[in-house]
Amino acid sequence: MSAFGPITPLTPYEQATLYPYEAPKGAFLIKNGHVHPLDDRSVFTGRIAVLSVGSNRAPRQLLRKFGPDAIVPVTPAILRDFDICHVANIAPYGAIPCAAFFSAGTAVHLNVAWLDKQQLAVMHSTESLGDAYEFICWDEAQIDHEIDVPSQPIYGYASLEGMLPSEANTPLGLQAIPVQHRQFQTASQQDAQLRAQQISGIGKNLALDKWILMMQKDADTQDLFRKSIAASGLKSEEKRWTVMADLLV
Repeated sequence: MSAFGPITPLTPYEQATLYPYEAPKGAFLIKNGHVHPLDDRSVFTGRIAVLSVGSNRAPRQLLRKFGPDAIVPVTPAILRDFDICHVANIAPYGAIPCAAFFSAGTAVHLNVAWLDKQQLAVMHSTESLGDAYEFICWDEAQIDHEIDVPSQPIYGYASLEGMLPSEANTPLGLQAIPVQHRQFQTASQQDAQLRAQQISGIGKNLALDKWILMMQKDADTQDLFRKSIAASGLKSEEKRWTVMADLLV
């Protein structure tokens, strides 16, 4: 996918293996199923800023969640003192998702999606609030905007499950996202899936493509996987956010 132009869908297998998907480096606007330059600042009016730490930073995922008629401005930002790491969980489409984990001195290049209230409600529903994630408001000192945007709170989602552990029992940093001063081992999506397969023991003798297909097609096996891997999740006591009781919708 080029920086600007039509957003093309992924096959189910690509959705599982190419997570967190391509995203333009700078600001952009999703409109009518295309990625456009962001040149109209009035589009921010009335919107809620949500930091995207994984696939929500990618046009393909935003289009999948909000549909072809959605208008979503997206702006670049840097998250400081955190890394983006694979979570001890699995998405319904077979990818191992990710979340922010404290890492002093690390800086990650992400983006902020500016959502209207209807879009935020959809986002809440896709993030399994209370089960997989909780809705948070970031401490403003942790986030630097890379362009001029309205000054307002930045929200996001924090994992309730913890991070997928490496063999050294440390988090596995997400390879696909640019990061400075990473302190953790880096893993591709395929590395994370293989590690999750090993830890859970679910389908441990299957080739990875067969394992992914099993996870995509069998909700009961997904549930068993989540229960098997839950206790392994690594959690940090250092949190630079406030958990939101008000979901803003």
